[in-house]
Amino acid sequence: SSTLKDTDGKPLKHTMKNYAEFQRDLITTLVGEGRPVNIVAMSMGGVPAMMLAGKHPELVKNLVLVGTFLSLKDNPAIAKIKEIGNLKNNLGEAINIFIESLRMTKDDAQAAKKFFNLQIPPNQLLALYESFMDLLFSADATDYAKRISAPTLIIAGTADNLAPVGGMKKVKDTIRWSEMITVNRGHKGVLGDAKEFNQTSVGAIVRHFFKQDF
Repeated sequence: SSTLKDTDGKPLKHTMKNYAEFQRDLITTLVGEGRPVNIVAMSMGGVPAMMLAGKHPELVKNLVLVGTFLSLKDNPAIAKIKEIGNLKNNLGEAINIFIESLRMTKDDAQAAKKFFNLQIPPNQLLALYESFMDLLFSADATDYAKRISAPTLIIAGTADNLAPVGGMKKVKDTIRWSEMITVNRGHKGVLGDAKEFNQTSVGAIVRHFFKQDF
């Protein structure tokens, strides 16, 4: 949505913490109070998902985190982005630096740049700017992750440059009831490659959710 709002209809900043509260409102609206749900979150989505699970444990039955991170504040690309200056007027340049830092394949990088450059409606640019800046410079799910009580499955890609295996191990070590598997894919391919996903992740997720083989 172009404008994130609270329950009273007042505009909110597009931050990971506010996304977590938006998810809380969405879940309680869809399924009602006292009915925990299973959540699968990837990449940026893992940050508000961990915040939600840590702050509102009664809402989360099982959690799956794919190619995500506790924080991006120490990502090597951040220093380069800080050098740009007026980030609001140079958002495209900042996004390009970030995308290039992920060392994607040429086709994936072009697709990502095309999405950000051409497919974001003008009325959503402020939301993109706020969420991008918060994700890069402010958001940190560490304290929330320490409070997560839901059983958590962590899926890491061995060729993932945004959420490397070492970073995913930090997520695992922070969340008390967690297990981790690895798949031989990059950031997009962890969920984007159907064959790899079917052979590894689907079975692990089903066992995690339903405690049975698939």
